[in-house]
Amino acid sequence: GERKRLFNTSGGDYKSMNMKDRLPDLTDEEAIALLSENGNLIKRPFV
Repeated sequence: GERKRLFNTSGGDYKSMNMKDRLPDLTDEEAIALLSENGNLIKRPFV
């Protein structure tokens, strides 16, 4: 739920990685790792 707000859901990487289906099954640690490895997944501006 809230975790999805961190992801750039309109971005090409989000779509190409099929994150819409993957995100609900990720642990917090896995989600943070993905965000730290791929900056294009981060929704900006990060406030």
